[in-house]
Amino acid sequence: DMLCRGGDLVGPAKGYWRVSESSTTFFKCPNTSACLGADGIKDQFDREGVCASGYKGNACSICGTDMSRNSDFECNSCPNLFWNTVQLIAIFLVGVLIVAAFVKSTIADALEEQKLYSVYIKILANYFQMVGIMATLNLNWPSGAKEYLAVHSQVLSTSEQIISFDCILQAIFPSTRLFTLK
Repeated sequence: DMLCRGGDLVGPAKGYWRVSESSTTFFKCPNTSACLGADGIKDQFDREGVCASGYKGNACSICGTDMSRNSDFECNSCPNLFWNTVQLIAIFLVGVLIVAAFVKSTIADALEEQKLYSVYIKILANYFQMVGIMATLNLNWPSGAKEYLAVHSQVLSTSEQIISFDCILQAIFPSTRLFTLK
């Protein structure tokens, strides 16, 4: 987790970061490819570590300007603002329609015996919510569970690949530092 070049030349290895050059604690970066280590810049030794292009901040976990972070702590370039906004509005409207349909179905079925398909839809929606929450928890899952959650998190993170809410906020509030938890 550290590199030593002799004397007081000590810095983080690739994939690690530290708070200051006097710190003796090295942290593993959430996205190890974002932390280039002390040897990140050719012919220079940075004792705190260097972030890859497009990354900055503690453990290189903050995306630079015109960049958006996905759930894997990777930074990607912002998509076209117009199409990004159109897609966000469309997804919002589809979400409102789905919620309205669920509410209408629930009210219509309140006095009747529930149809089996509506129960299955609610169970399925609950299942996807729980798997989505479990996939975001940074726990030491067994390997089988990790593979299972990885497959489901790819499906559940589709919205991050379609739209970038971070980029829309950066365009609306350019001088404000945004903080998001994903």
